[in-house]
Amino acid sequence: MSAPLIVAHSGFAGTPPNSLLSVEAAGSAGVDAVEFDLQCSADGTPIPMHDGVVVSADGEHHRVASVPGESIFRGILSVPGRKEPPPTLAEIIDACRSNDLLLNLDVKTPRVFPAVRAILSKFGFHHRMFVTGCGIGELLGADRPIPEASLLVNIEPPAETEIERHTRVQNLIGRVVALGAQGINVEHTRVDRDLVTAARERFLSVAVWTVDRTEDLDRVRALPVDAITSNVPIAMCRSTESSLSEA
Repeated sequence: MSAPLIVAHSGFAGTPPNSLLSVEAAGSAGVDAVEFDLQCSADGTPIPMHDGVVVSADGEHHRVASVPGESIFRGILSVPGRKEPPPTLAEIIDACRSNDLLLNLDVKTPRVFPAVRAILSKFGFHHRMFVTGCGIGELLGADRPIPEASLLVNIEPPAETEIERHTRVQNLIGRVVALGAQGINVEHTRVDRDLVTAARERFLSVAVWTVDRTEDLDRVRALPVDAITSNVPIAMCRSTESSLSEA
């Protein structure tokens, strides 16, 4: 049995979400990759944060998409729950390189892709990162988001009890293939053997999120999947290593 890629969820193990501390902790844990969420400012700047709202000093809320990126990085507008401004994508790439980690960018809006492409071209990190976060509808009619990087499309497979589920899964996978993607990204409770088999038949990888319990890890690993995002990657690594040594 091959070991799945272990991805440290943004803010795993109690570190601040979308922070350089998460990268350092992931590197110390010995995992394979670290996830960062990306929003997009009004001027197209990638902003490492999950939700799309920032706050001014007087408590007024603003949509990230309506303000310049510099106002966030300079601390004029703050990310709720954070004492310091988020790191830039360039700083994140440098930290991942220093800690020998892959980078998973979980993109919240396709608007950010042009700036991400430009930054990656400058720093030459395409081969060390993959993109998740966007669904089929968001990617339809768009150019390949980042041609040199792997794209895993977020999907919501039909319920296991749904009539003609097998046919619907096959059609869903076909739409992912038509986008030129390399894989799918699925909430772990929605993945089953039929979905994994359909993806494998079209040479797609399967990533799942967010797996924190041992019983859930055992289930998705047995399917098997290719990547597992977790808030407790140290436990995931130890469990995976133990399983491989017993195989």
